[in-house]
Parts: sequence; C-alpha cells; structure tokens
Amino acid sequence: MQVRLALPLVVLPLLACALVPGCASTEQSPAAEAAEEAKSTNPEQPIAQLVEATRKPEPIGKLLQTLDQEITAWNNLFLAAQSETDRAKARNLEKTIMTTTHNRRHEILEQLESGPLTNRIVAAAALGFTRDQAVQSPLLAALDDTEPQVNSAALLGLWLLGRSDTPLDRIAAHLTAGETEEVRTNAALCLSTLVKNGARGPSALPALRIGMLDRSPTVRAHCCLALAELGDTDSFQAIADMLTDRTTLAVAASARALAYLATQDIKLRGKAARAMVGAWIRAEEPAKTSIFRSMVELSGTNYGTDEEEWMKWASRLP
Repeated sequence: MQVRLALPLVVLPLLACALVPGCASTEQSPAAEAAEEAKSTNPEQPIAQLVEATRKPEPIGKLLQTLDQEITAWNNLFLAAQSETDRAKARNLEKTIMTTTHNRRHEILEQLESGPLTNRIVAAAALGFTRDQAVQSPLLAALDDTEPQVNSAALLGLWLLGRSDTPLDRIAAHLTAGETEEVRTNAALCLSTLVKNGARGPSALPALRIGMLDRSPTVRAHCCLALAELGDTDSFQAIADMLTDRTTLAVAASARALAYLATQDIKLRGKAARAMVGAWIRAEEPAKTSIFRSMVELSGTNYGTDEEEWMKWASRLP
C-alpha cells in the first residue's frame, strides 16, 4: 500500500493586513471612482469616454492592499476548508489572485525590489501566485532582505512557485537560523514542498535534521516529512521519537513519515510498526487517532481497538 506523505493540515502564518502607502481608505472600486469622476466633470460626455475612464489601472498601493486581503482570505480558506464547496472557493480565489498578479507582475516586482517595507512584504508573497519562472530569481534575492517579514513572505512565494530547480541553500539557512518562528516555519514548509517536488541540494538534509529540534511543532512536522521523502533512514529514531511529541500535528507527521519510510524500505517495517503500536497504546486523543490511521495504512488491515491483535501484527514483522 502506498502511504500518503502529507500533513493533515498545513499551517501558514498570515500576512499582516496593513494599509500600504498610496492606498485609498474608501471602499469604492477604482472603476466606480473613475466613472463617477468623469460623470461629475461632464455629465454629457459620450458613454465611450465613461467606459475608458473606468479602465484606469488601480494604483499600486491600493492593488497591494487588495492582494494582501485576498491572500489572507485565501489562506484562511486553505486552512479551514472542510467541504468541496470550501475548497472550490479557495481555488476560485487563487485563480483571481493569479490573474491579477500575472497582469501586474512587473509593477509588483518593482515594489519587491525598491518599495517600502509593507509593500515588499505583500509583493514577495503575491509574486508566488504568478507561477512565473521569471519571479524565482527576485524572490531568492528577497531572502537576503534585512527584514525578516520580507524573508518570510519570499519563502511563501517560493513555496507557491514550487519549482524543482529552486536552489535550496538560502532556504535551508533560514530554516536553521531564521530570526523568527514565522521565518523558520515558512522555510520548513518551502523546503519540504520543494524536496517533495524533486528539488535537491547538499544543504537540505542537515538543515532538515536540525529543524527536527526546533521549538515550533509546525517546523518539526514539515522537517519530519521531508526527511522521510528523502529516504533518510539515519533519522528513523529521531522521527520515531516524535510519536510522543506534545502536539498532535507533530505526532501525525511522525506516524506518516514512519509509515512512508517502511513502505520504501521493507527492512524498516517491523521497527516502524512496533514503534507506532507502542505509541498508539499509550497515546490519548486526538494523537491516538492520528497514529491509528498510519498503522492502518501501513498494515493494509484494520484491527480496530484490539491492542493484542495490533501487537501480534507488529511482532510478526521482521
């Protein structure tokens, strides 16, 4: 049985929804403002002129404010979606953001490279939605920005791009030495996803091993899954030890990682099974259920709550 190697929930830090320089405080759309202005100036002017007036591009400050709000809304939907309707809403909003960012990518790039801090933060995250290879290099450069918030947003942008040819050195450096938990979280998410997509580099493995010691459970969880993706059997015990982590997120990641490693390397099946069964017997909900799911996936059967049958299964494996 193929074990799915993914977190049950991806945790992303939200962008700060702040007013960027040049933004208007009114809720009226730019198109409506332009039409109203044209009409008040000359109520008799032809309709073609009114229509042309509505095509005035949204000022970059207002655009970035709108994108910040949309990305925050998308992130909330991405995290909380429980139904196909919710997932469809997230996909539709993502398409809207993709269209806007692609059409205005040159202006957004200018803000990333030379705009004020708030603009750089929003621009870094927004550019990831373009899915455009051309923004990869500027986002990598933004990892050297002096502001951690820009670093964090750039990591989010690179995660969204998800390109397998992304150099991993600077991402790994932010994972191991990130100034804030948000930076390390986005670095772990980014590195884990890129590794899953096929990106490789000598800095990835040591950084992920260090990330297993991070105080953030989200960082530990992403690093755990990435190490399994890389087939790092030397980290087996460190991953197994996470079965007793104080957070369900990390426990779930540990169980999934062990099950995945055991499907890739048959010699690990017995060790993984016994580690999971022992932890499952001792665990309390909701961690208990998380471990149970991975036990069922690895075994290909379901012994329910029968501890004795699960122990017999695990003991039979070499």
